[in-house]
Amino acid sequence: MKIKYYSLWRDSREIINNGASVSFHDLTRKFELPADVIDLSKDINKSASYYLGKPKEPKKLFDAVVYSVSGHRMHSQDEDRLKRVTQEIARKSKQADNFYRCGLESPNFLFGCLPYMFIGFDSKRRSSPGKDGVNSDDNFYEVLNLLNSGGKIKISSFLCTHKERREIDPDKLRKQIKFSDVSRVINLMSGILDNSTVESAEIRFFQPTGSYSSASYIFPQIIMSYLGDGMLGDMLVRLDDHSSTMKEYISRFESPRRRFISSSIDSLVTQTNFEARKRFGDDWKKMPEDLILGLAGGTCGKAIDTIAEVAYFMTQKEVERLMPFYSNPISIDEKIIQTNLQNARRLGDEVGNKNLELDVNKIINSLNETMSIYGRAVYETLFYYMWGRNAGKSDEIGFGLDTDHEMFQTAAWDIGWKESIEQEMNISKKKSPLLYSRKAEDGKEGEFLNNMSFRQFWR
Repeated sequence: MKIKYYSLWRDSREIINNGASVSFHDLTRKFELPADVIDLSKDINKSASYYLGKPKEPKKLFDAVVYSVSGHRMHSQDEDRLKRVTQEIARKSKQADNFYRCGLESPNFLFGCLPYMFIGFDSKRRSSPGKDGVNSDDNFYEVLNLLNSGGKIKISSFLCTHKERREIDPDKLRKQIKFSDVSRVINLMSGILDNSTVESAEIRFFQPTGSYSSASYIFPQIIMSYLGDGMLGDMLVRLDDHSSTMKEYISRFESPRRRFISSSIDSLVTQTNFEARKRFGDDWKKMPEDLILGLAGGTCGKAIDTIAEVAYFMTQKEVERLMPFYSNPISIDEKIIQTNLQNARRLGDEVGNKNLELDVNKIINSLNETMSIYGRAVYETLFYYMWGRNAGKSDEIGFGLDTDHEMFQTAAWDIGWKESIEQEMNISKKKSPLLYSRKAEDGKEGEFLNNMSFRQFWR
């Protein structure tokens, strides 16, 4: 048996070339693995069902792959999870047709695809929406099912802006994308896909570009920092530069089985605003508490609108930190306004962007608008709802790489995905394929998998 190797080591070591087909013998020799692992690897070609009766053997072999790939060890909770997952694989394989069963029980899937999935994504038995990079086992199993489908799949992911490190310039964008962290995420996806049974995969990253629509989703502190320096135009140009750089960089990792695409987040923002007006009227930004409370079922005990329900009971508390900016329109000195517009006009001529000054003016005007906490909660909820709905229409897997992961994001994505699936296929009980990747506190990685991080900000 051989697996496709892609390094997830933080220090970017290349003991083995990315994309190389390696055997367990190669791993034991390159990474000086224990002797008992070498002995156990002699039976590596046996199926998953064989290992279920010998729980210590797959754990040691699995942990050996995890360490060789990432430099991290499995924690006791990961070992318990491995037992749950392999038991579920065995259960599903008994109910499946020959093709599906052969895929699930193949050593390549068990010791190739599955270790990469464990490294990238955590999961637990849970009925509530996940948060903080912890997903439900059911969602994890659903993604495994799709990876074992043998067909063509699509994956979408939403990226935040590439923000500078706190100690360098906390409220500015990076001058250059941190390529080492981008390639680490690419390697994670490549390791998962190349060791699965899928025929081909399209992976699409949505991220902000240099437009007014994209700027409306950027953290307020960043906008205010560039505004005060008279450099809103520079901010938009840098966003465009990040987008074009990302598009060119990820294209280098394409293969006959994988295609990486970078797309603007503008369409998602536009759809979110349209859906907000459609559901809650033209004044949705100023939505009062009594309206959203009624729609959320707070007065009658039954929700009239599921988005309002998530926004009121889940999202509201998560957007409180943004409200000093959104609830109080600021008075901007005319001199600062003119400085931003003049610089944008000059910069627009230099880079050939005729809309730069217009977009900067729109951003400045938007700073005079007010938004209630309930309006902002609705907007944030609908953003993830639309991502999920679009994913459902295209039959996509969702991989969460953006910096935060709260319960409302999982819940909203799930609502959108299930709505589109039920309309198209009339399936009401299928679990949604959304997984948020691991995130270490402050990006500090330790010895075990629960200290790994693949999420933004990449800093």
